[in-house]
Amino acid sequence: PLNGNSNYSQFGTLQFNQSHNSLSYVGYMYNTSYPIFQITQYYISITYDNLNTNWYYSDTIDYGNIVANQYTLTNPQLISNLSDYGELIGKYVLSNGGNTSNTEVNYIVGINESLIYYKTLRNGDLNLIINVGDSYTDNGNGTYTINNPTEITYIDWYNGLRLGVEDKYICDGASATCSNLIHIFYCTNSFCYKWETNTKYKYGQNVSYSNGLYTLTGDIVEEWDFALEEVQDSLSTHHYTCLSNSTSCSNINYVFYIPPNPLMYSYIQLSGELGISEAIDNMLYSDNVNTNDSVIKKGIDEWYKRYMISYTIYLEDTVFCNDRSLSDLGGFNPLGGSIEDNPVFNAKSSNANLSCSNITDKFTISNAKAKLTYPVSLLSWRESNILGNNNVRKTGEEYWLLSPNDLRGDYVFVTRVKNDGSLYELLVSNSIGMRPVISLKPGIEYTHGDGSMANPYRLNDDF
Repeated sequence: PLNGNSNYSQFGTLQFNQSHNSLSYVGYMYNTSYPIFQITQYYISITYDNLNTNWYYSDTIDYGNIVANQYTLTNPQLISNLSDYGELIGKYVLSNGGNTSNTEVNYIVGINESLIYYKTLRNGDLNLIINVGDSYTDNGNGTYTINNPTEITYIDWYNGLRLGVEDKYICDGASATCSNLIHIFYCTNSFCYKWETNTKYKYGQNVSYSNGLYTLTGDIVEEWDFALEEVQDSLSTHHYTCLSNSTSCSNINYVFYIPPNPLMYSYIQLSGELGISEAIDNMLYSDNVNTNDSVIKKGIDEWYKRYMISYTIYLEDTVFCNDRSLSDLGGFNPLGGSIEDNPVFNAKSSNANLSCSNITDKFTISNAKAKLTYPVSLLSWRESNILGNNNVRKTGEEYWLLSPNDLRGDYVFVTRVKNDGSLYELLVSNSIGMRPVISLKPGIEYTHGDGSMANPYRLNDDF
């Protein structure tokens, strides 16, 4: 509700755009999006759940002999009291409503207050040991052998030895030889991150396109372990992949980001004879880039249509600059941009140059390539920066600016003014204040008023 005696620094809160997973969404208007996908590798050895009664447990387990394709508890006993759990480490538990057979079973490895930690066994797996090696040997026949193997149990894992498997190799079981080797490179309390040889993909320096198929061209490398620095260096110049061991596919993927601690990597998918340069142009620079309104533009236009139409005669058709030019392509540079660097926009700059280099970024009523419906938008980062200090900018609320900031993984950021007046970035799908900006025509001057509902600013309209 509006209070007639109050000042209002904004007219509400809104997202800048509805999603954050494409370079396109930094646009005040946008068109082709090319969403960002990610591959994350988790190695979850230990899971947890709340303690519960009416479950059965046993010291040993049978698979397939008593009930086909199911685990069956041997001499099962009912858990009738939560205090029983303190004695259950190293035992098997079924939690499917009191049954004593199931297609999977939980092996208890630890108890912590109200939580039970366990390893789930499936598909006939009865193994409770992991072999960990400090290196591996490629046997050349599709199998690998871990070197200097050390056995640890899942109870050991729970008791802290998971931290000892970082930067080690395992076969996901007791065997020291396997066809799918796993590299554990980082662990938290609950799980570890891994790369495994079943993600052994081919990557090319470039691609060709013919008859509906992309084909990797130039030097082609085969990689799987993105925790290795030499692999990240290689992918700085080999971005294109089918995400398989094949060199041809109908849709090609362009890997553009692997962080220094590679918990995941990010890529976009291309189709229809496009390369990365054409995709970037479609998202940021093409003549038809301004087709769809951003969420915040829709909100500002609706506000203007409702409250400001009668004042349009006093307003100048000025340029509002949504500068989408990139100062650093990062991993979007197919010729060798660092795969660890994020794309960064020129808009965030401390200089006082207010020029807007791309015609498709110059939002005005009169620009057919960046056409506004009404003469209103948002301040740019540079315009807000030359105000000089935080006290001038601060309103006690956070509000959007018009300038793109950067892309991090699959998160795209636009700049904002924080509640203390400082300038910072924010994910575009967050909701903060909308503070529209208008430009008065030359000759119109402020005469009096304090900006409140009861005493609005008064202008001299003798022009």
